Amino acid sequence: MLSAIQTMDLHYTYPDGTPALKGFSCQIQKGECVGIVGPSGAGKSTLALCLSGLVLPQKGTILIGDQKLDRKNLKQLRSKVGLIFQNPDDQLFMPSLFDDVAFGLVQQGTPLETVREKVERNLLEMGLQGLENKFPGHLSGGQKRLASLAGVLVMEPEALILDEPSANLDPKARRTLIQRLARLQNTRIILSHDLEMILDLANRVILINQGTAIAEGDPEKILGNAELMTANNLEVPHSLLPHPDSHRRAHLKT
Repeated sequence: MLSAIQTMDLHYTYPDGTPALKGFSCQIQKGECVGIVGPSGAGKSTLALCLSGLVLPQKGTILIGDQKLDRKNLKQLRSKVGLIFQNPDDQLFMPSLFDDVAFGLVQQGTPLETVREKVERNLLEMGLQGLENKFPGHLSGGQKRLASLAGVLVMEPEALILDEPSANLDPKARRTLIQRLARLQNTRIILSHDLEMILDLANRVILINQGTAIAEGDPEKILGNAELMTANNLEVPHSLLPHPDSHRRAHLKT
């Protein structure tokens, strides 16, 4: 099967000399939902920028399908990969929700009737119907997250890259987001500290630390490996701990 995204030996160092990626390699198959986890400063956000073409690695190769991502085909290949920023306010800037979701289509010169149909369909799928005329800055945190997702999905990208998508969401908004993401058929790469969400969505996990891939495989096996997690400044998700309820009850009795 042709990979949706493949990276080989990616390196990226910021101008101040801080290394972010040091030989990161991975292969993402079409239709996969892959969770990329790691401690703060591991290189996750830099990787998201590189995979979406907003930043080009200083060394190494990124393949989108069978095409190399470089300056010559940057515009073409970036249209195949949609990035959801960690802060939705970085993506919402138009005077109305409808205008925000429609922005990319309008820039492409899409006929107005088609724009309206696609925007309305995506707002409905995200549960945002009826808010078309609302100023995005007045939406709730969960609504902003879903709005930014709708604005990317309306462009029909082959792959989605989500950088900390559940950050700052209340439990209900988080659950709604997970439900929406679970229904998608796109290739999804989720970079997050929310390991319970990764367990809910991902069929494979890649653990990154100090800019390189440390381990990858089944989410429960990787995230449930206490020794591996501790060595990489992470903790085993609560749902994978042995008999968490009995431990809690024992603590309450003492």
